[in-house]
Amino acid sequence: MTTAPTTTTSVDPTVHANRWRILGVLGLSLLMVVMDATILHTAMSKIIEDLGPSSIQQLWIVNAYALVISGLLITMGALGDRTGRKRLFNLGLLVFAAASVLAVLFPTPVMLVVSRALLGVGGAMILPSTLSILRGAFADAKERTTAIVVWGTMAAAGGAIGPVVGGALVQAFGWRSAFLVNVPVALAALVLSLKLLPESSTPSATRLDWPSVAISFLGMAAFVQGIKMIGKEGLFELQSGGLLVLGLVMMAYFVRRQLGLPDPLMDVGLFRIRSFSAALVAYLLVTVVLGALLYLGSQWFQIVRGMSPLSAGLRLMPLGAAMLLMGFVTPKILQRLYARTAVALGLLLLGGSLFVPALPGDELTLVGISFAVAGVGCALVMATAVAVIMSAAPPERAGRAAAIQETALELGNVLGISIIGSVVAALYGSWLQAPAGTPAASLEQARGSIGEGAKAARELPAEVGEPLAQAANSAFTRAFDVSMTVTGGVLVAAAVAVYLLIPRFKASADAAH
Repeated sequence: MTTAPTTTTSVDPTVHANRWRILGVLGLSLLMVVMDATILHTAMSKIIEDLGPSSIQQLWIVNAYALVISGLLITMGALGDRTGRKRLFNLGLLVFAAASVLAVLFPTPVMLVVSRALLGVGGAMILPSTLSILRGAFADAKERTTAIVVWGTMAAAGGAIGPVVGGALVQAFGWRSAFLVNVPVALAALVLSLKLLPESSTPSATRLDWPSVAISFLGMAAFVQGIKMIGKEGLFELQSGGLLVLGLVMMAYFVRRQLGLPDPLMDVGLFRIRSFSAALVAYLLVTVVLGALLYLGSQWFQIVRGMSPLSAGLRLMPLGAAMLLMGFVTPKILQRLYARTAVALGLLLLGGSLFVPALPGDELTLVGISFAVAGVGCALVMATAVAVIMSAAPPERAGRAAAIQETALELGNVLGISIIGSVVAALYGSWLQAPAGTPAASLEQARGSIGEGAKAARELPAEVGEPLAQAANSAFTRAFDVSMTVTGGVLVAAAVAVYLLIPRFKASADAAH
């Protein structure tokens, strides 16, 4: 087994001395932004109870963040490269803090949608800059890989920690605390950033192509919203399938336009690098599964098992804890294993973990084991994939490579909830058998979702409602188990494909081609 030699690049001595502190500032900011994608999983029930938003408003409160952040990441990556990555990062922290305060000061459904959209704007400014600044702060390739792995672990764990933090805050202080917690974190990161972070940019002689900005945002937003609406309206409705097709057409035109620009908004040429593309697909696949696990797991704990938001968050903790612990182990693993071996092993662990809940035994114990093993697999794949993606990208394109990778992170969460969540919902509806005496209207309502099933059961007399609730819980658990088993098989197949597609090299090397 051969290892590429360690390389170094020139870094300002002051920046070099503060490199690990810089990693801390960037990691803290990253954790805040990624957590916000899932923190409302355990807070929405209280928001609904307190503010009474309509079903459409509920959808937008949850979706606005992912919709805006996924649509702007590519643009913000290019903008940071051109105008200054630290400058954009600091502005993003201010926007993030202000949007969080807005949600607390004006607690109405409409203002929550607005604040979540503004949080997406701030998050899109912060995310690409973190990885670009991080890459420029480390001169030694081995240290840089370790830092990128830590970054990847924080990104992976943030989504898993979100429901835990959200559940604890909501139970102790109410739903407003899920927003207010961002303010001290963002301001502390801003103070440290002004003191520690270096400024860097890649100036361009050409103007930013604003039509590309508009096309990328609208195309990605239409695609994401179309995916989200499919689960509620079906593929062949205008608001779901129509938006999905529109998004795909616009993104295809966006890619074609980039190929003809001297300084494109997105570096499409990166996709010609086989290791970059294979690692990105593996990363996207894991984020899809992770998003589905967090969303469906939270539903299962709270609705099927009747747990409080805090208890449900704590039951999800094995997933996040395993991912955080892997941050200490993964750099050592990557010193011994080729990148393709690490990614394939992580996919196998994640895929294998999804078979566990369907095994005979105590359900809560099996789910806990499954989540812990899944956390190890997710962290190993995501951290290694980020290292491969960033080592494949030229330094001057680091922001744009980071934006592509982070778009995959946000898109994966949307796809996981929408696609796997829709499959589980469809199986649940078809497998729900009505107990004797269940009114037809209540059965129709119950088949809409596990949440609607619980609501329908509560509205019926106990002698009819309790059997309906049990039937709904059984159907949802079965649908969850079957969907995860099939997904596990897909991941095992993906492990083989990734092993064959990624060339044999160490992730600590800077030449990943």
